[in-house]
Amino acid sequence: MRFDNDDGRYHSTKQLHISSSPSYEQLSSSLLPKFQTAYADIEGRRRRILTFDIEKIDSCCINLTIEDCVCIIGKREYTNAILIRLCVRALMSKRQGGFESTNVIFIDAGGKHSDVYQCVNFARQYGLDIKKILQSILVTRAFTIYQLADLLINELPRIIRRFNVKVIMIADLLNLFTNDPNIDHNEAVSLIKEIINSIRKTLDNVLVIVSFQQQHNDRHHHKLYVYHKILLRFDKRIEITNNNSKINLLDVKIYNNNYSKKNCNRSLLLEETDLQIVSGCT
Repeated sequence: MRFDNDDGRYHSTKQLHISSSPSYEQLSSSLLPKFQTAYADIEGRRRRILTFDIEKIDSCCINLTIEDCVCIIGKREYTNAILIRLCVRALMSKRQGGFESTNVIFIDAGGKHSDVYQCVNFARQYGLDIKKILQSILVTRAFTIYQLADLLINELPRIIRRFNVKVIMIADLLNLFTNDPNIDHNEAVSLIKEIINSIRKTLDNVLVIVSFQQQHNDRHHHKLYVYHKILLRFDKRIEITNNNSKINLLDVKIYNNNYSKKNCNRSLLLEETDLQIVSGCT
């Protein structure tokens, strides 16, 4: 097993000297496994960072770590592009800004609105094995609020344990709740609270990234109320809207509610193509 240079590692005090005929002892000591404390190992895992490979975003104190609960808000085409991008990057090496995850779970909470197979585009740009990437992303969909609630409240914890998953993507979380005119308000609020509580409970060494569309409809005050209550439950969030002045430009607002960096909020401009094209500098 390979370890990083963290405090707590045990180092052999024997030094190796280069010679034309190294001794058995010298060769043996060079092959000894390196040790570190369990505390250092746990802290090292928690420090794993998932980057976006979008320079302007990565420079805004928004790097994603294990045990973060993150939401990305905006038009479906934008949020889906970021989720798929992060799916692929989560499977990449730590050196490349990924998690080296074995699997990633992708939950389409909007039925068939999310095109998870956009990952082929990102995998190709990064020069990755496309088949391996596709085999490493576990996809499921919910078509009713009750299917979604059962999946996230009852099934998700078991799936995480079974596949040892470290990254979960949930696309269009609020779609089934906001687009069903017949849903009872009180029941919807109750289910959403249960779902969010369940998501928060999964954060034992799991990164959860959720997307949904921004809610502006003042005719449904109860939906706006639930929407704003939900925002408070996320550690970090990214809001993406179209720029009012220039076509193909996006206004991006980044909020980091992390307890160690209070009020770490930023605003920036991106081109739409920035969401689809990798930097090639990882």
